[in-house]
Amino acid sequence: MKELTMHIQTSSLLTLVLVFGIGGIVSGVSQPAEACSPAPCYKSALVPEDESSVALLSDQRLSFVWRVGALWTSPGSSRERMARPSDVTLTHLDDDRTIEVELQQANEDRDQLWLLQPKESLEPRSSYRLDVNLPCDRPPKDTLESTFQTTEQLSPSSPTASLEVGSIERQMIRLPSGASCSRSARVATASLNVQLGSQLQQWRDLLFYRTRLIKPSGETRDWTPVHSAISAPAPGASWEGRGTDMLYTSCEDEGQFADSGLEPGVSYEVYVEAQLPGTEITARTDTRQITLSCDDDGSPAGGSSGSSSDTGISSD
Repeated sequence: MKELTMHIQTSSLLTLVLVFGIGGIVSGVSQPAEACSPAPCYKSALVPEDESSVALLSDQRLSFVWRVGALWTSPGSSRERMARPSDVTLTHLDDDRTIEVELQQANEDRDQLWLLQPKESLEPRSSYRLDVNLPCDRPPKDTLESTFQTTEQLSPSSPTASLEVGSIERQMIRLPSGASCSRSARVATASLNVQLGSQLQQWRDLLFYRTRLIKPSGETRDWTPVHSAISAPAPGASWEGRGTDMLYTSCEDEGQFADSGLEPGVSYEVYVEAQLPGTEITARTDTRQITLSCDDDGSPAGGSSGSSSDTGISSD
């Protein structure tokens, strides 16, 4: 499960923040605030998400993903427990038949990410529904549901993906901000969009995406920002969605956002990896060079770095 664990793009902010007022004071200026008291299991999610469509693999069974979510309890408390197979129900809707599912834990943090592996092969062009019972004892939800359609069986041999980079835009976006959870910040941004080759397009709703930045020093790191202290992108998705992302640099000279995001005027290299959970099927986009500046509104954010594209089936 090394590959799946590496591709988890979730916020590590697992501290419950209580809000006792409206608004926050940042740099002496009153800022609008949002509610910052998440319900238990607020990060719970299923992949594929509801109303998705996925192709079947001709040589192995697909694995689905369930993120149990942070329980907001102390480790070892009576309310904190591991997921169980009895928590998951996979139903063949066309036959009104239940299929047994195996659970395999894919990470060890308190969000509990699990692979859901059907014990029998699914049928092409059929409707299914995943239902999970959440280990929470308070509203708003105690169950989670995802209905999806299967298409034909495919066996990818050379999956590929490419990366499109948008122009620089000056805008206000939400960023994490202490007790108020988030506030608006002035930034320069560039959008990233992954274009999947035909081999991977059939699994677009299942793929886990991982944006990687290479600093001028050569250090490589994951890019996993969030819009709020309680933001919870779906597993494998970024703060902008699945297969898309956004880089930013702060345009504020002072305050907590001055050093956030990319360093203005500095060139970074960026690429995205896309992986099908539970398999060795992965593709890496071409590497693009990105330079963000608050003085370049509307100009191209970057171009090809000249690095070769690394695509295909990998087991690294």
